[in-house]
Amino acid sequence: MELVVTDEEGNSTEIEGHIDVKDPITLGEVSIDESVARGTDFHAEFMINAVNGIHNITVDVHAHGLTLKDGEVEWDFEKEYLEKYREKTEAEFH
Repeated sequence: MELVVTDEEGNSTEIEGHIDVKDPITLGEVSIDESVARGTDFHAEFMINAVNGIHNITVDVHAHGLTLKDGEVEWDFEKEYLEKYREKTEAEFH
């Protein structure tokens, strides 16, 4: 990288350096159970790297394309995780 500053009189100063541009938040490969029986728990995990620290994590899971059986309702889960991960720059989410 090269930075040049020039004033109104045409005087300039130049400096060279290196800038490392990082994604502020990256997620590792998400691992989720591929086959889960209806009505049972499933497991998901992934790594989080946040240059400026984690503020919160929101998980939204819902079913697509399932034919509901008698008595079943469409399933949706949304939860915000605040305290456990707050301000960490790296965390493994389970």
